[in-house]
Amino acid sequence: MQNFTPDQLTAYLYGEADGVVSQQIEEAIQTNWTLHEKVKVIAASVNRLDKMPLLSPSEKTLDRLMAYAEANASSLNIKL
Repeated sequence: MQNFTPDQLTAYLYGEADGVVSQQIEEAIQTNWTLHEKVKVIAASVNRLDKMPLLSPSEKTLDRLMAYAEANASSLNIKL
């Protein structure tokens, strides 16, 4: 029995896994109850994450980051 990493299972759920790996996972899900349950838990998490609104930093935060970058750019030899 092959062990699959959480990254492989997540890629499988997003349809981004290699075809061979996807086939192996699908076959393993049919016979391995523990793996089946893990995939269900990850799928529920993926579903919740996909429904979350995208958040952006505040304008104040962006301004402070840019001020910091500008103040420190010369020491890093970076031109902004």
